[in-house]
Amino acid sequence: MTTLSSKDRYGMWKKVGQYCNMDAKGTRAYFHNTWACQFYEPVLDYRSEIKQLAHIFISPHIVMEKFLSRYPNKQFGKHELSVTIATICKRIQMKQHSDETQDSSNNITDKCDNPQESANIVLFDLIDFQ
Repeated sequence: MTTLSSKDRYGMWKKVGQYCNMDAKGTRAYFHNTWACQFYEPVLDYRSEIKQLAHIFISPHIVMEKFLSRYPNKQFGKHELSVTIATICKRIQMKQHSDETQDSSNNITDKCDNPQESANIVLFDLIDFQ
C-alpha cells in the first residue's frame, strides 16, 4: 500500500470494499483495526509496565520514550500505544488531583471539631480567594 502512487491509492478502499461486499469506511476500519494489528505487539500485554512508568514520569511523551527504549526490537502500533499511554497518564493525574482535593478538604475539617466552624473556615477561605 505504501508503494502505490497517490493516483492508485485514491478510491482503493472503495474498490476493496466492493470486492468484499463492504463499504469503503468499513473496509478501511477493518484493515487498520484488525488485520494490520497482527503485525504489532499487543499493547495490553504491557499495560502494567506502562502504568509503572506513568506513575514515575507522568508526561505521556516521556512515558512513550522510556517504554520504547526498553523494547527497541519490538514493533508497537503507534496509535494504539499513544492512546493507551495518554489514557493511563490522564487517569493517574485525575486520581492524584482528586487525592489532593480530598486531602485539602480533610485538612480544613481537621482544623476544628465543630462542623459550623469548619463551614466558616471554608467560607473565609473562599472570600480570601476572591
